[in-house]
Amino acid sequence: MTCKVLVLNNYDYGQPFNALGFEVSYITNPNVDQLLDAHLVCFTGGTDVDTRLYGEAKNSYAGDPDVRRDTREAKIFETCVEAHIPMVGICRGFQFLNVMNGGKLVQHCNGHAGPNHTVIDLDDGIFGGHEFVVNSLHHQMVILPENKRLGIPILVTPSVVSSYYIGEGGVELSIPQEVEAAVFPRTRSAGVQYHPEMMAQTSAAAKFFQGIVRGLLK
Repeated sequence: MTCKVLVLNNYDYGQPFNALGFEVSYITNPNVDQLLDAHLVCFTGGTDVDTRLYGEAKNSYAGDPDVRRDTREAKIFETCVEAHIPMVGICRGFQFLNVMNGGKLVQHCNGHAGPNHTVIDLDDGIFGGHEFVVNSLHHQMVILPENKRLGIPILVTPSVVSSYYIGEGGVELSIPQEVEAAVFPRTRSAGVQYHPEMMAQTSAAAKFFQGIVRGLLK
């Protein structure tokens, strides 16, 4: 049986799933039947997540949220959790899933929006401690849930890329680790901060993302 992936956008985030031989559909606002027909739902990139979803006021560095999208995707998330449908997030989609699982976001950091950089797979991850290069288009960063069982980092930067991290009220934060990918076991969800759909599907970064997808579908 062919795996059906529902991508919550009209943009082309399908390459990693096509490389796995999956059937991909693009629906921004799926109904319940369309969601229940999917084996995996992908949350994609876009505007900054509404800071109110993680209990903070927006600072001057954060972009204006798409409140209608956040509300719509929060309902989709809840439906997927109730129906035990796996979810994966890319860039903003990863940040959104982190927030929905009880995490927060660094509202602004420098050094990540533009240049490629190196990441390292943690020792118990897909590649077992190997380093590889990812693209980077984000100016925000995940802060995983305080309960470490709710959000587990699987990909980090081997050394910090940013020189500062800004939170609520413009306050500078201290971040012990820059998380580039994580899994959220309670909700069968995971995400990556980079854009695998923009990379060669034979690259280590794309293969890592494909490995996450396979793990979610087990």
